[in-house]
This record gives sequence, C-alpha cells and structure tokens, in this order.
Amino acid sequence: MRLLSCATLAAVIAGGAAFAQQRDVTGELTYRERVALPDGAVASLELRDETGRVVAARDIGTEGRQVPIPFDIKGPTDIPLMLRGAIQLGGEVMWVSDPAPIATGSGPVAVPPLMMHQHLSMGFASTYRCGDRLVEIGFINDGARLRIGADYYDLHEARTASGAKYEAEDDPGTFVWSKGPAVTVSIGGGALPECHIDIDSTANADFVARGNEPGWSLTLTDGSFTFTPQEGDSVSGRLSAAEVMPQGRRYTGGKGVVLAIADALCRDSMTGMPYPRQVTLMAGEREFKGCGGAPEDLLTGQDWVVEDIGGGGIIDSSHVTLTFANGRVSGRAGCNSYFAGYELTGESLRFRQAGATMMACAPALMDQERKFLDALASVTGFDFSDDGALLLKAGDETVLKARH
Repeated sequence: MRLLSCATLAAVIAGGAAFAQQRDVTGELTYRERVALPDGAVASLELRDETGRVVAARDIGTEGRQVPIPFDIKGPTDIPLMLRGAIQLGGEVMWVSDPAPIATGSGPVAVPPLMMHQHLSMGFASTYRCGDRLVEIGFINDGARLRIGADYYDLHEARTASGAKYEAEDDPGTFVWSKGPAVTVSIGGGALPECHIDIDSTANADFVARGNEPGWSLTLTDGSFTFTPQEGDSVSGRLSAAEVMPQGRRYTGGKGVVLAIADALCRDSMTGMPYPRQVTLMAGEREFKGCGGAPEDLLTGQDWVVEDIGGGGIIDSSHVTLTFANGRVSGRAGCNSYFAGYELTGESLRFRQAGATMMACAPALMDQERKFLDALASVTGFDFSDDGALLLKAGDETVLKARH
C-alpha cells in the first residue's frame, strides 16, 4: 500500500481504529422538497466520535436515483457515534442532515430516515433575535442572505430613504431593513417582532481588534471598550447599543470614540492573516483601520470539501474533506479517514503529523490521497478567494482549495 508514506507513526496511531470491531449502520437519506437530484450527485455519510473526529465515511453515487437514497456504513462498536449525511455535487454540499446519535453497542443499527435540509453558505453572518425566533443574516457579494430555520432567502439591496434594506427579487414583502439599533425582518409581507443582535451568540468571548501603522488594539467586553494606541494613552468606556448598518454594526462610546464593525473578510496589513471582521475606529479626529475577531472562526463550524489538490483538480466522485474543531482537523482523504492537530498563530497555520485508517482503495485514489496528505503537511498559511473558497497555502503557492 502507498497511503501512509506521510509517516510510520501515523500508522501506529491509526492502527487501533483500523482493527476495531465493526457494526453495520443502515438507513435512508431524504428531504421533503420536490426537487430532483442532478446527474452526478453523490450521497456522503460520516460517523464521528465524541471529539468530532471522523471514524468512518462513505460516498455512494446516486446514479440517477432520487430520494430516498438507501445507505449502509460500518462503524466501531466501542464508542458512541454521531451520524451525518449529505448530498454533494462537484465538491459542493447541496443538502445536509442534522447529526443523529448512535449509542454504543455491538449489533447492527437501523437508523430512522435522515431528513436533510438545503445547505447554502451564509457568508459572513450575524445572529439576531426577533421575539422568540432566531434569524441569521449574512452578506455575500453585493447582496444578503436570510436564514430562518431551514429556509433561506436571497436578497438584493433596495432603495430606501433611511437605513439599509435588502429584499427578495420576486417578493418585495420579504426583506431585511435596518434602521438604527434594530432590524425589521418580513417574510411574505408578515413582519417578525423587532430584531436585535442576539447577545447569547456573542457573549461567550471578548472581541479583540488590532491594526498597524500606527499600531493599536481594541478589546470589547460586556458592552465596555478599551482602546490602546501605540502613541498616546489608553481610552476606556461604555459603548452604546449597536446600530445596524449594511454588513455590520456601529457603536458610539465616550471620549469621541466611534466604532464600526463589518462582517467582511479582513487581512492583516503586516502578516496577511485573514480575520472575520473589518474594523474602523474613530478616536477624535483620527481614524484607525484594522481587523477583528479570531482567524480560527473562519475555519471552524463547517465541513470543507476539497475541490483541488496542487492545481490538478480531484478525481470525479471522490470525496476529500476538512473539518476544524478543538485544535484538530479531520475528514476524508479520498479513501481513508484522517486526523491531525494544527497550530494557528498570528502569522501562520501549520498541521502536525497526520494519522489515518489503513484501507486499500484503487491505485488512483491512493495516489490522490498521498498527494492530499503531503499537501496538508506542507501548509504554512491560509487565505480565501474572491468567491469564498478556502485556500491552504505553502508559502505563496495554493496547495489545497476547498469550499463549504
């Protein structure tokens, strides 16, 4: 076998998983919408352990079949598992199910049908509370995307005398309209209760921003701010309630501080490291621009599907994935499941030595898997293309390209 040329240690680490006792998990993938699956669609199944590591995965060509799509996958018997299914086309996930728990056991398991919902990227998004409902509003290219539960609405910018408004192309009664600190959301002419930023979704961690030339830093904690310029004294105070603006929020504070945070990709001007927020701060008559949030937030929270390895594309119907969580990356390498630690600093992203299961596949898949693991080991940083693809880079060269 050619797979584990990346390391002998990887085989030792993975050996326990490779020889664990297995059991069959069977079921069906389906969805409620009356939408036909396109030619070339692939059903994908993953089993994960309690840490989120992929322990088994399988791709099934639909070959013209429509939902429900039957499946079977083998998983270990000695641990509780989470099963998730998806339909993907050309490396892009179209439909995805919620995780389904599977208890520890030794016998075969027949799970209830996995009900999938349509999967669309939300771009750089924020969560709002409208009465007792949560909605997500993201900004993609020149428009907005609204998500309420499993329903998505694509919106374009509309003219308005005040605030910022985005509405559906064929339904002006479906819109998002921000005026001051509140947002109005309407679906088909039915307005939801007034919407405000959901505190619970943002209160678990401080927000930190920084910039260069001249250097400065900003920390937000529970409605208070501390601004520390490289030249001059620090300024602290309370912030006003957020005023919603296109693609972000605006705050005012004491001592002439005005802060704007945009939900848009930002790159550090010194290191090139990507961040999830663009930050503009006015302190008196001086303007400071920089980046905010945690770079890791751009990687975690979704499954990335690889569409290119070293500029050579990938084999049709093969499935190569990356999932970042808790300082580890895991997924499918094309034939086997893999996992590795990673280290993300303010200047670089690097992956530790990978472990993998030891199944044998067709020679072409094994060769692609080797190239993927070698590319992963060479990564020194990451970036994003203009259309949102994740670019894992070795120096200035893009060695892996993926989408969610």
